[in-house]
Amino acid sequence: MSLRTCSGGRWGDLQERDSDRVLWDVVNDYVTYEYALKIYGVVIDEKTLKLDRRKKDKYKRDKRKYK
Repeated sequence: MSLRTCSGGRWGDLQERDSDRVLWDVVNDYVTYEYALKIYGVVIDEKTLKLDRRKKDKYKRDKRKYK
């Protein structure tokens, strides 16, 4: 018997996942832009498919502030 699931096994802090790997997942339709932001805290410009590291850092700071 085997079980296959998507999005991996959640190894470690999701907010610390490498942004380039999250971008790869978005580009290859494994996760949505919204999921990348909400779960991983990664901001991706939908038009250019580029990471916005400045917005990502601000989003993470703001999210920690309200925890």
